Amino acid sequence: MTLPTLNAIMHCNRNVTNAKNDDAKKVGIMSKRTKRMVENLRRVVTRDIINPRFVVRNLLALIVAFSLVAVLAGGAIYFKDARKEAKAEQTAKADVPVKLALDTPSMMKKDMPDDLAAELDANAKADVAAKEKEVIAAAESEFASKAVAKDIVYIYKEGKDGSEVVGIMDKGAVADILTKKGEWLKISSGDVTGFVKESETLSGKEGYELAQQYYEVVAVVNEDGINVRVEASEDSDIFEVAYTDDKYDVDKSKTDKNWVCVNTWLDSEAYISKDYVTISEGYRVARASETTISVKKKTKAEMEIEEKTTEDSENESEEDTEEEEKTTTTSSATTTTRATTTEEEVTEETTTKETTTEEVTTTEAPQSTEPVITDSGAVSLSEDDIRLMAVVMTLECGNEPYDGQVAVANVILNRLRLGYYGSTISDVVYAPYQFSVVGTSSFYYYLENGPFESCVAAAREACAGTNYVKDYIAFRPTWAIDTSALDEYIQIGNHIFYRGY
Repeated sequence: MTLPTLNAIMHCNRNVTNAKNDDAKKVGIMSKRTKRMVENLRRVVTRDIINPRFVVRNLLALIVAFSLVAVLAGGAIYFKDARKEAKAEQTAKADVPVKLALDTPSMMKKDMPDDLAAELDANAKADVAAKEKEVIAAAESEFASKAVAKDIVYIYKEGKDGSEVVGIMDKGAVADILTKKGEWLKISSGDVTGFVKESETLSGKEGYELAQQYYEVVAVVNEDGINVRVEASEDSDIFEVAYTDDKYDVDKSKTDKNWVCVNTWLDSEAYISKDYVTISEGYRVARASETTISVKKKTKAEMEIEEKTTEDSENESEEDTEEEEKTTTTSSATTTTRATTTEEEVTEETTTKETTTEEVTTTEAPQSTEPVITDSGAVSLSEDDIRLMAVVMTLECGNEPYDGQVAVANVILNRLRLGYYGSTISDVVYAPYQFSVVGTSSFYYYLENGPFESCVAAAREACAGTNYVKDYIAFRPTWAIDTSALDEYIQIGNHIFYRGY
């Protein structure tokens, strides 16, 4: 090893030793500084914190400190969750179709230029209009094979006049056209299949528009004795009581998960619990006729034959009367005593025969429950009289089948014909203690705002001569009358019709 090398090694060792000594000195200096800091801290704690004189202040300071820490921690958590929700919402918006973005409120477009916002709105409206046109076009195409009733339409068993009526289509009711033959359409609607006249129905665009006006959302009651309440609460007042199969029009905008908002016969709102109704919606359909109806118009030839038969019967009756008178005169000339005896015998025999006939008639009096349409003759009434009749019918039988509405109109007209209640419709309607609905607030409401359309149509049909109840002038609800006490009656819907005199 050379001398220079040895000197270099020694120089390096000297430098290392000097560095270690400097580090030791620094550590000593830092140790003294730390000791001074600790000592100062101890003094402060002893003097200002642990000192019994400052306990209350220190406790308050501690509470404030902990509260501040809690607030800061809560704020941090809240903002963290808010950031997560904002991120999730932004992700969801990214998946929304363009149409929804176009339909967003204008406040979300406030940062957009006015021209761009207007263009987006115009495009959105154009898209909606185009889709509506597509739906309407498809519906109109579908209604090309459907028949929609212009007004009340009878469905016949066969495609000819005078056939039995098997069902009725109310205005706006929809039926599928099965076949067409001449002026008749074979249709199917609801549970009824039969024939209607094409001239009484609409199809295509016109049919679709009419059917839309009578699209129904209906609630059907499932049980008897269900309370219909004024408000959507079990604590609310009871408006009326509903029974199985009672139907109400539904207001969907005010229906929730617990209560169904329905329109009552007073055109007011009421509520039924959803537990007791079944809700269905769709176009009107035909209903089966609840009575056996046979519509037949007499031809001129038939009327002439009937008149001739009546005249022949009257002539024969007159001849028989003349012969009886001649025989009686001859017998009287022969012997007064014998004639007297004969007359007594004849009188006794006649009396006995009449008594027997009356007994038989009373014993065998039929109880008719199957009404048949008859022609009671047309009655000419003013529009005001028809309206007044229809108002009474709206309240008396507005929820009854159409046949029942015509029958109530027949009762009113039969009273007019009888003359006992007056010589005008007004006299009949306002006769004391007859129609309980007259004079009520509901009566004046419909008098001002108009009765049900079906009741107006039924009143007109009754005025034209259609009669379901013969000459009966009285009717009562089925639950309010004992039919065993009646000689004869007719039941239509929920009403019993009887002679009443």
